[in-house]
Amino acid sequence: MSDLNPTAFKGYFGDAEHVFELTPPLVVELEHKMGVGIGVIASRVSAMLFHQADLIETIRLGLIGGRMAPSEAQRMVDTYAHGRPISEIYPLATGTLQKLMFGDRQPEQDADNADE
Repeated sequence: MSDLNPTAFKGYFGDAEHVFELTPPLVVELEHKMGVGIGVIASRVSAMLFHQADLIETIRLGLIGGRMAPSEAQRMVDTYAHGRPISEIYPLATGTLQKLMFGDRQPEQDADNADE
């Protein structure tokens, strides 16, 4: 059994595995920074219609929610996200948003159980 919160995501970023979590105040900050609600951000990312800032800010704020100091989270993003291929950072943002939206359940589980 995992000792992570159901909305926390663990992923390899930069030089080690880190915890990413968007807490309620950080969701509000992400919405403020992106100028849209969390549903729009999650939809844009899952539909591959995102802005790069959607990914970068989700990762940065997720690191802060995972208990990393804000200055360290900014340094990590500057070093390991900016200028890197989208394919390297997309899974981190997607994983963070999916855990926020669905917890330990996966979206496919919800669709499979829709008829029950």
